[in-house]
Amino acid sequence: MSLNRLAKKGYIMDAPDAESKGTKQYKVSDYGIDYINSFSPKMEGDEKKKVKSKSRKAMPKRISKYSSLTGDDLNLTLYPPVKTYSGTKEQVIMTMYIVTNEGKGEWFTVADIEYLLTNIFELPSDVDMINGVFKRNKSFVKSEQDPENKKAYRHKLLSGAKDYAKLLIEGVKKS
Repeated sequence: MSLNRLAKKGYIMDAPDAESKGTKQYKVSDYGIDYINSFSPKMEGDEKKKVKSKSRKAMPKRISKYSSLTGDDLNLTLYPPVKTYSGTKEQVIMTMYIVTNEGKGEWFTVADIEYLLTNIFELPSDVDMINGVFKRNKSFVKSEQDPENKKAYRHKLLSGAKDYAKLLIEGVKKS
């Protein structure tokens, strides 16, 4: 159960070169390494503040506009597998680049990218990891408020990010 929770949070993922014999092997993700490096244990005097929970109405989960896409629609054979990139930044940029390059869309919400990473590319992801990529790489994306959801932003790759994606593809082809 603990491993499943860690995988769901994106702290670990399946080891890429794990043999199918014996126990399942995992690899600590970049997000997990960041968490480990920033972790500080709680002291005895530290107590959690008790917060009264307010009952909220359940918001309907938004369906990604890319939910009808399949790997065949994206011509994934033309690109290196997104799983070969170990960093979340590379995975997010390559995901956006592939969809944009294949003419299937150019604007992405965090929910869209999360859907594509988990359902098309079979990679662990969560909202915080994806938002972190956008916060740290503002020069790679144009962000604006999503006209369909006033609480969300949508993002579009700029030419610098597209050039970066091309370099990533070339780097994998040379290896």
